[in-house]
Amino acid sequence: MTSPVQLAETVRTARSALIVLPTALGDVVMATCLPAALKQVNPSLTISWVVDKALADVLADCPVVDQVFSYTRKGQSSVFRALDLMRTSKAVRAQHPDFALALRNRFAVMIALGLCGAPVRFAMKGQGLFGRFARTDLLSPQQNLTGVSRFLSMLEPFQLDINEASPILTPNREWLRRSEELLASEGLASDTPYAVAAVGSSRPSKDWSVESHTEVIKWLATELSLPTILVGALKDEATAASIQAAAKEQVINLCGRTSLRLLTALSARARVTYGPDTGPLYVAAATKTPVVILYGPFSGGRLPPQCLHEDIIGKDGLMTNISPIQVIEALERVVTASSHPGNGTS
Repeated sequence: MTSPVQLAETVRTARSALIVLPTALGDVVMATCLPAALKQVNPSLTISWVVDKALADVLADCPVVDQVFSYTRKGQSSVFRALDLMRTSKAVRAQHPDFALALRNRFAVMIALGLCGAPVRFAMKGQGLFGRFARTDLLSPQQNLTGVSRFLSMLEPFQLDINEASPILTPNREWLRRSEELLASEGLASDTPYAVAAVGSSRPSKDWSVESHTEVIKWLATELSLPTILVGALKDEATAASIQAAAKEQVINLCGRTSLRLLTALSARARVTYGPDTGPLYVAAATKTPVVILYGPFSGGRLPPQCLHEDIIGKDGLMTNISPIQVIEALERVVTASSHPGNGTS
């Protein structure tokens, strides 16, 4: 194992670094705290990232990631995916990274790490056979931590002088303009503050009921004068339509209609975002929009204090045990505490 002094020197003197974390959306967004932390120590460090092609656009709005390499993880044959990974690894190798960090225990991650050409490579313990192929040093994130804290704990062996680091996404003017045009086409003026509600998730156990969403959205409209934008995947469109019909307030259903860059821009312009433990909540938090995250089967504590947020944990791990009044009270607290404008600016 390389000594802490050598690890620190690696970061301070490197010209380029590579992060390998292909998925999922929430993890990729939360892990942007790592390049932010590394650039505190070495501001001239060029940081590249290997990510699933489906998520590459979200990193286009990350100011601390300089180059994105993507490969196809799903939707094609295994031969195509393998060839695409090899192509990506070759492109990464041509950049001559000085060191690389792998943030997940997956076969493709270890292959990308092993072929990246970095003379110094770091991977998490427990990588098994493929880890032995790729790694030169092992890092042990603290198992009792989650989210941002767990990612940052990977840098503890480096003994670097790092201040607080948090996820960061900053949409550019073009995508902010596009988000404004989209909302205008739905009848929402550009200077109107609004809330965002994520209505779907990757697992049914994380979903919250139509009735609960409806009660919260009515409160946002009547008490805070905030119309609500519903976001999610195309599969969530029917649920969102039910919420829209039941709320009978100004609700705009954008499920299945937002790219990642458009989602980032919409989130940055929102007054507040709430919803289950899913990617759009972490996108919003990274834009410095206050968020309220509903946790059912998984624990909270994934965001740092710099991200204004509240976590609501469902008793017995059940989303059905999270009441609308709990969410309303949390929304009121974060909105009161926030200076985020939510009026079409970020």
